[in-house]
Formats: sequence, C-alpha cells, structure tokens
Amino acid sequence: MTQPQITVGILSGKEIEISFPVKFSSSVGTEISGTQKVIYQDGKIHWQGKEYDELSFIPPQNAHAFFELKDVTIGINFHWERKEVQKFKGEDHHRRKTTNCHQCDFH
Repeated sequence: MTQPQITVGILSGKEIEISFPVKFSSSVGTEISGTQKVIYQDGKIHWQGKEYDELSFIPPQNAHAFFELKDVTIGINFHWERKEVQKFKGEDHHRRKTTNCHQCDFH
C-alpha cells in the first residue's frame, strides 16, 4: 500500500526551527542533525548563511526517522491558541510559494 504524501503550508512566520534527532542529508549535500533554523527573507530561503529557492532535508533510506518543528502556532485567533512542537516522519522540503507564504512538504 502506498503511503500518503502530506503537504503543509506555513502561513506566517519568518523563521522555522527544526530539530533532527538523527542525521538527515540536505538537498545541497550536507549531513545535519540537531537543531537547524531556516529563515525566509526577501523571497529566498536562508540556511547556514546561504540563499536557496528550494531546500530539502532527507532522512536515511532505511530509517523511520522523524523531525520536529518548534513553536508551531495552532488555533490562531481562537481562545485555545498556543505554540507546540509538531513531529513529522520523512522528508522536510521547503520552497517559496508567494511573498506571504512558504510551503513545506513532508513526505
């Protein structure tokens, strides 16, 4: 059975803090783990001092690896609005969609 592919749009926020508990590979060839910060500025994705139009973090082939997005606001403008850590399995893909929204694809 094919696993569904989830695409999530991040509607606000200029920075995303991501935690990788195991080694992931970036789409630019860097192995990473631990906490990373991705910044959206001037229509570009900024990570580790460089600019990108798209950026992915890919888990090891045989692992059921996950990553965590820190301080995700849920329930915006509702009485139960709060920030929480959200955990996802698979690949984390960032691409710029418009000037007010960027998109993260979780495969």
